[in-house]
Amino acid sequence: MTKRKRQEDRRVSRGDGWEVIRRATVERGPKVRKQSEPPAKQRIKVRTEGRGGGKIVTIAQGFRLTPKDLKALAKKLKQTIGVGGKAGDEHIELQGRHVEKMVAALEKAGYPVQ
Repeated sequence: MTKRKRQEDRRVSRGDGWEVIRRATVERGPKVRKQSEPPAKQRIKVRTEGRGGGKIVTIAQGFRLTPKDLKALAKKLKQTIGVGGKAGDEHIELQGRHVEKMVAALEKAGYPVQ
């Protein structure tokens, strides 16, 4: 979901009074991909990261997919590995330490993993 562009102004003191300076239009919100790239052209990195309370998550990042395709891939990975997780902007997080399983599932789906 992208927000509308909006123009921001700013007031500046020039010694003898105030002057309004126009700024360029600012794009708001994340850019949404309109088309997914083929799996073979993507470079995926898989790592683990600690969260609060001693929790560990496995993160695969570098996906260049549409939000719909990314959610579908996250769902497939969660079902294959049998854990919970979520799809972010260009990454997928799975609960727990599952680097080997995630790498195997991604390679089986055709994604090259570094």
